Amino acid sequence: MVFSNAVNPVNQARQLILELDATAGSAYRAGQAVNVQVLGQSESGKPRLVVPTSAVTDLNGKPVVFVHTQPEQFKIRYVQPGAKNGQQTVLLQGQVNENDRVVTAGTYQLKSIYLNQ
Repeated sequence: MVFSNAVNPVNQARQLILELDATAGSAYRAGQAVNVQVLGQSESGKPRLVVPTSAVTDLNGKPVVFVHTQPEQFKIRYVQPGAKNGQQTVLLQGQVNENDRVVTAGTYQLKSIYLNQ
């Protein structure tokens, strides 16, 4: 991924050049315009984990994500949220992995169960 140095003064957009793998590349053609929203990138250029914003909740003043580990079993993962838009939040730190199933609805009930244990 390469950003241009020029910023469009009208809408603050920057040109971005993406290199897609073979499976994703078949849906696009060279030079095609697409809308891309970049939420965050680490200093090393490695991608960061992004979760739905509705998955991040507050437990005793600390941001957490509930992960569904087994049927009827959930684990709390403390996280450090970063940049977000209305739908997604970048996780700067935390014990959430790429293929974890995060809870996006019903977090209030899970918090209640956890706090009443």
